[in-house]
Amino acid sequence: MARSSDEKRRERLVNSALKAGWAKFGASELDDATHEYISGVACSIMADARDPDSGEKELLDQLGPLLQEQDLKEKQVMSLCKAISMCVFTLKPKNGHDVPSQAKPKVSKGETILCRCNDLILMYLGSTELLLQDTTFELLKGHRYGIVGSNGTGKTTLMERIADGAISELAKTSLKFVHIRHETLNEQSDPSMSAQDYANGVVHDVAAMDAALDEVGFSTELRHKALRELSGGWRVRLLLATAVAQCADVLLLDEPTNHLDMEAVQWLVNYLTVELKDATSLVVSHDAPFLDKICSDIIHFDECKLKYYAGNFSRFQQQAMLHEQEEIQAVLRVRVDEEQQLEARSVAASGANGESFRIQLPVPGKSRALPPPRKPFLKSRMHPSGTHWQKPLF
Repeated sequence: MARSSDEKRRERLVNSALKAGWAKFGASELDDATHEYISGVACSIMADARDPDSGEKELLDQLGPLLQEQDLKEKQVMSLCKAISMCVFTLKPKNGHDVPSQAKPKVSKGETILCRCNDLILMYLGSTELLLQDTTFELLKGHRYGIVGSNGTGKTTLMERIADGAISELAKTSLKFVHIRHETLNEQSDPSMSAQDYANGVVHDVAAMDAALDEVGFSTELRHKALRELSGGWRVRLLLATAVAQCADVLLLDEPTNHLDMEAVQWLVNYLTVELKDATSLVVSHDAPFLDKICSDIIHFDECKLKYYAGNFSRFQQQAMLHEQEEIQAVLRVRVDEEQQLEARSVAASGANGESFRIQLPVPGKSRALPPPRKPFLKSRMHPSGTHWQKPLF
């Protein structure tokens, strides 16, 4: 008997939630027979459930013991059952009509689809909160994608899961994903190590590594410098060189302009758009001027979906009808101090009228809110009861 569209949708969502849960918990992969049985039981339960709460309860009662036998902890079982129920009920058809799917990237004639992952589900580690559900992740070869969305929507989490190979559909491909972020040099290396030693430790093909370092402008002197002595700009160049030497198919850049001066940002823009113009990259950034200069596409994290827009960030603003500053900040989530830095960087990087950009800070004056430094704030006295007490002197 042919299955209905609702049954197929329910099975797809349950399977996606199970895969996402197993990847999140780092549990041993299920064999096909066990996965099929667990999925079948879950689908049957969800078909009869009246609402998310009753569905979750039935999953815990009927499926919970079996899940615990697969070496999942009690909290993990609860998290997984809730995720399955929420996912299925959130996307149930309303009034007999299918819920419209999210925007998908448009593929022009002659373009190559590098990878595609359908029905993607993403959750925080140790949480039942769904970041993405029943959405499509797709990359076209040679495109540079800017990822935007308010804080907490899962932008960095998606990058980390891709880099760690936790998304099975992507891990099964032969693609090489390289995650580039400033913290890597601090977390995975000795700060006294030279740049050359770090690079050779990441890429064992010395010739390829040397060629990549030459490409990003590393001199002999810089190669012998300790990692802690490198500026933010040279750290990014070093990480990019290791990615190029590894023949990365996709660059995952997480806030690459952080800690960079204006000259370094301009170099990065040129490198990504000219030297690596045929490479595919995913960029998480709060820097709107930077996204304007490098992006061919924008991926927006919105309501647990990935929505695709052709063009740079300014073009995305027009298409998404983001006109107010508050709306733009909600997408980029830029704090006031960061926004001022980005404005200064944008003016300098544009080189308008050939004028230089200088920030001048006022000389701080004397504070009148506090007493002279030699006068004590508090003085200890003896209370009649025999205990010490302190009385303010002003």
